[in-house]
Amino acid sequence: MDELELADWRQVVDTNLTGAFLSAQHAVRMMKAQAPPGPDHQQRLDIGAHAAANSVAYTATKHAITGLTKSISLDGRAFGIACGQIDIGTRPPN
Repeated sequence: MDELELADWRQVVDTNLTGAFLSAQHAVRMMKAQAPPGPDHQQRLDIGAHAAANSVAYTATKHAITGLTKSISLDGRAFGIACGQIDIGTRPPN
């Protein structure tokens, strides 16, 4: 963590978190515009967020996706929009 450059941190945050936010925002706007609104949006997350070494930025953003998912789910209820998260396993190195 002490060797991570701020620019590298920001790149990971922009890719993993901001990218997921923008994608979800677009999906929610589309679902709200439908008649009737809904039905659901899914975030996909690998289990590296729970067990990755030397990856503070990666792990932090993947945990943030869980919060983003919960917020979308709560905010979407009034519009019949559900949001869930699928934690996908990672393949072990060869």
